[in-house]
Amino acid sequence: MDTARIEDDIPVVSRPDVLVAGGGFAGICAAVAAAEQGADVLLVEGFAELGGAMAVSGVSGFCGHTRGVGRVFDEIIAALEEARVIAPYHPEQDARAVETVYVGFLMQEYVLRKGVTLLLHSRVAATHRDGNVIDTVFLHTAGGLQAHCPKLIVDATGDADVALSAGYPTVSGSESGGAPLPMSLYFSMWDTHCEQTPWLPPGCPRYTPETIPMTSIHRHENGRIDVKMKVIGHSAVNARELSDAEIEARRQMMGLVYFLQTEGYGGRRYSTYCLSSVSPLIGIREGRRIIGDVVLTEQDVRAGREWEDAVVVGTYHVDYHWPTVLQRAGTGITDPVPPYHIPLRALIPRGSENLLVAGRCVSGDQMAMSSFRVMATAAGMGIAAGMCACLALREGCAPRDIDVAELQDMLRRNGVILDRSWHSIYQQERRRRAVEATAKTP
Repeated sequence: MDTARIEDDIPVVSRPDVLVAGGGFAGICAAVAAAEQGADVLLVEGFAELGGAMAVSGVSGFCGHTRGVGRVFDEIIAALEEARVIAPYHPEQDARAVETVYVGFLMQEYVLRKGVTLLLHSRVAATHRDGNVIDTVFLHTAGGLQAHCPKLIVDATGDADVALSAGYPTVSGSESGGAPLPMSLYFSMWDTHCEQTPWLPPGCPRYTPETIPMTSIHRHENGRIDVKMKVIGHSAVNARELSDAEIEARRQMMGLVYFLQTEGYGGRRYSTYCLSSVSPLIGIREGRRIIGDVVLTEQDVRAGREWEDAVVVGTYHVDYHWPTVLQRAGTGITDPVPPYHIPLRALIPRGSENLLVAGRCVSGDQMAMSSFRVMATAAGMGIAAGMCACLALREGCAPRDIDVAELQDMLRRNGVILDRSWHSIYQQERRRRAVEATAKTP
C-alpha cells in the first residue's frame, strides 16, 4: 500500500528506520541506542525540551539503580555529573537528586550529538496500519499534520499513545477497575528573607494540619524549597479529567502555599518564602499500559522473577500511593522487592509486528507498574527497545522473532547488567530491614 496516498493533503515528510515517540529517558535512550547501531532515527517530543517528567513536571531525581542500566544511560549520568547537577551515587538512597532546570538543554545536546533527528512540539495524532504493521504515523506539528513512514516504532509516550491509536489493547488503573495512581504537582518557593503577606485566593482550600494534601519538601542550601503535593481522583488518559486535575492542582497549591506561610510544615513556618515557579505539567504516575505478549505481575516483581528473554532489571520498590486519600495517611504500599527481570515480551504489544514500547506503559499490572515506572528502569527499557528495533531491521523480522540471545549479548556489550544479584546492592539495607520486620511480626 502506498502510504503517501492515505491522505493526499498530508505530506509524507520522512521515512526513518526508527521513529521514537516521546522524549523522556525511555525515548532518549531508545533513540540513541538505535542511532548507535546505525539506524536513521526520528525522536518526536510534544513539549519544548527533552527529559520527560524530570524536565516538564519537576520530578527531581532518578529512582531505581543508576548503575548497570547501560552505557547510554551511563553517558547521560556523566553529562549531568560534568554539569554538576546530579547528586553523588549512593545505592542505599532510593532516589538520586537532579537539578532539573539543566536537563532539557543537556539532553537535547546529547541526542543531537549522537545523530538523532529531533522534532519538538510534535505529538502523535493518528496512525495507519496495514494488517499488524503500522506503516504511517501522523504527527500534529506547528506546521500542521505530517505523515512519517518508519520501519520500526518505539512508543515511549508514557501513555501508550501509539499503541492506542493503532488499535492495540491497553489498560489503565487496577485490574479490578480501581482508580489510577494519584498525580503530584511540583512547585518551588524562595526565601526572600522578608515577611510575606499571605494570600488565599477565592475558591482555594483553607487547609488545617489534618487536611493538607500529602506533601514532601526538599530544602536547598541556596534558600529554595521544592514542594511535591499529591492530587487525587483524576485519570491522566481522559482529556476532561486531566484538565480538571491541572485546575484542581493549582488551587490546592495556592491553599498549600498559604498554609506553609501561615502554619508551616514539619516544625518550620515558611513566612518569608514566596511562590517562585510551578511545573508546567502535573506529574503523572500512571497512564495507559499495553497488553503485551507477557504481562508482568506483582507476584513476578515481589518474587524477583527471572525470564529467559530478560532485557532489563527492575530494582525500585513497589510504590503504590492510596488513589483516593489526599492526605499522607501512611502513603500506601512501599514494600522493597528483590531485583527482578523485565522480559522483552512485555515490551511488545500483543499482535503487533513493528511496534515496541518502553517506559511506564509496558505490559504489567498496576502494582508491578508502580515499581517499573521509574526513570532509571524506563531508561533501561529504552535501551533494550532501541537495540531490539535495530536487530529486527537487520534480521528482517518482527521484534518478537529476533534472536533474543543475540540481543542480550548486544546489551551486555553495551554495559547492561542483567545479573540480578549484581543489582542487589541497590536498597540492600532497606530490603534487609523489611525482612527483619516481617520476621518479627507475630
